[in-house]
Amino acid sequence: MKLKPSILIAAITVILSSCSDLSHIDIVVESPNVVSANEEFVITNHIINYSQEIQEVYSLDISDSYLENIAVLSTTPGYRDVQYIPLDDTWSHSFRTPLLPNDTLTVELHCMATSTGLFRGTIDYCINSDYDFVTRSINTVVE
Repeated sequence: MKLKPSILIAAITVILSSCSDLSHIDIVVESPNVVSANEEFVITNHIINYSQEIQEVYSLDISDSYLENIAVLSTTPGYRDVQYIPLDDTWSHSFRTPLLPNDTLTVELHCMATSTGLFRGTIDYCINSDYDFVTRSINTVVE
């Protein structure tokens, strides 16, 4: 059975978009707007669970466009695994960390800018699975 291009595009769109209601999750990102080349800096991610149920911070998936010349040196808490996801051009840092009801998990990404330029991208905050996520944009100017 051969799928029509429009059906195939629709299927890919569903895979790449959040598949569930994550209205009980909020994300606050703190990141410097400007850093110097070869400077270490921290991107602080506050993942807030407003529900009455335990959630799981499954992974943080960072786009290639952002990581072009910015390296993630480590994370706090430490990630379990990292792998490249070619389907959406991201590096997935797996955490699999519980997030208690009405609580916040703070994830720090310890990074280093390796060359100058403007780097833009997104971070997908995957909650409970690889397919349920909240996306936030990130921009850093490296001088």
